[in-house]
Amino acid sequence: MNYKHLTINERVVISQLKSSGYSIRKIAKFLDRSPSTISRELKRNSIQKGKKKPKAFYSAAIAQDKYIAHKSKCGRKCIDKESLVSYLKEKIEA
Repeated sequence: MNYKHLTINERVVISQLKSSGYSIRKIAKFLDRSPSTISRELKRNSIQKGKKKPKAFYSAAIAQDKYIAHKSKCGRKCIDKESLVSYLKEKIEA
């Protein structure tokens, strides 16, 4: 499986085209991406504005911040060296 993450530049283009009234399919064609990629991006990273009739609002900066926050939780977790050393000492002594 081969895929590329959206860049901040692509997010800015999505934001500008969406606010100009372009459809998801036109945005996808412009960026040479799948319409489902654009749809998921807008769904995941849009924020609701308004109290009585909330309207979805997409901001490239907010979307990038959310991406970085989610990305920081991925991957291998760091092991605290001191706790590892003490754990290993306990097991060796036992």
